[in-house]
Amino acid sequence: MELTPFQHDHADAVVALWRRSFEHGTGRADPHPLHEPRHFLLTQIAPRCTVAVAWMPGGPADRVPAGFIAHTTGTVEQLYVDPPWMGQGIGTALLQRAQSAARAAGVD
Repeated sequence: MELTPFQHDHADAVVALWRRSFEHGTGRADPHPLHEPRHFLLTQIAPRCTVAVAWMPGGPADRVPAGFIAHTTGTVEQLYVDPPWMGQGIGTALLQRAQSAARAAGVD
């Protein structure tokens, strides 16, 4: 697994995994058209949060996004793991990244 900072060109892949995770967790279809969460991610989440993406080997580009976290100092705003990758420590790794950032900023 590789954790990288979110970049705008990750938006479509991140929104797709966000939707799959949401639908898996709630058991219902996300009623929003894809452009709405993409816009929200790019205009509301990314500008005010630190966003990291967990990448796993595979896919045509040799890696696929498996999860993401959006956090501010001491607060997790979003944490989603793509259902096929659940149970493999991705959420834990993303939370540890946010905890390390909070500790570095002096938050326990």
